Amino acid sequence: MQSKFTQTASLLPPILRLGFERIAENDRDRCEEVRLRVGENPSVVISGREFELSDKAVTSADLERVVEIATNASAHTTKESVKEGYITAKGGIRIGLAGICVPSGGEISGFRHITSLNIRIPSQRVGCAESLAADICEGGTLPSTLIISPPGCGKTTLLRDLLRIYSDGDQKRGIDPHRVAVVDDRGEIAAASGYDIENYIGRHTDVLTSVPKAQGVLMSVRALNPEIIAVDEITAAEDIEAAEAASNLGIALLATAHAKNVSDLLKKELYRQLLERRIFKIVVTIKSSGGIRTYTAERLSA
Repeated sequence: MQSKFTQTASLLPPILRLGFERIAENDRDRCEEVRLRVGENPSVVISGREFELSDKAVTSADLERVVEIATNASAHTTKESVKEGYITAKGGIRIGLAGICVPSGGEISGFRHITSLNIRIPSQRVGCAESLAADICEGGTLPSTLIISPPGCGKTTLLRDLLRIYSDGDQKRGIDPHRVAVVDDRGEIAAASGYDIENYIGRHTDVLTSVPKAQGVLMSVRALNPEIIAVDEITAAEDIEAAEAASNLGIALLATAHAKNVSDLLKKELYRQLLERRIFKIVVTIKSSGGIRTYTAERLSA
């Protein structure tokens, strides 16, 4: 299977790919994003810092070519995600879009012109969650856990590894195997492609892809009999309603949200409601400094 670095390189036009492929081998695993802006030099984000890849300015044709490659020349198939400002390419690589939007009925129906792309490079760091998984384990099971951090600090990476551990179980750490349902609305967690799931997230895991989170959670409850349901980035009131419905049936939730810490969560109306419903028992905060991530688990009061 190709590395995420190689998969990302394959999305770039040849002249941009050359600069990306010159990145030193020992830096490749630390690459987080490729930034392409019309009229500016292409750049890459490594451990939170942005570096130019070459002195060849990006053109609108370059962006069009990336979108064409990422969608297999079938941009209409990604129409719904484009409304949300992104495309998910093979391998769970998410491409953020910026430019001149097309408004329609108070919503965005697409882009008239794309002026920049943010290609986020996913990573699977097997083992990164092992000590945390043991710390938060309660009687061999996962208590409902919310992972928080600012954007780009590795929430999805940590979530993947927790899924792997709790799906497979870890006898040494006293963790039982669990039936897990993953609602992968943007295709980033599992990176499902056809019948293949590129990211290993456990042998007892079922994946629903390209379905809205709230709908996918309720589908999982009705049809898959999970012990754990995982979603990435709770962003809407209906997500909370679905999570609460699953929690009331004794299903553990594993989810992520954008926030610096619990105090920051409480400043946001949506997340304040989430905490007030006491769906989650543990909040894990990720901090990143110099490419090194640390995880802190906080048990919420009952």
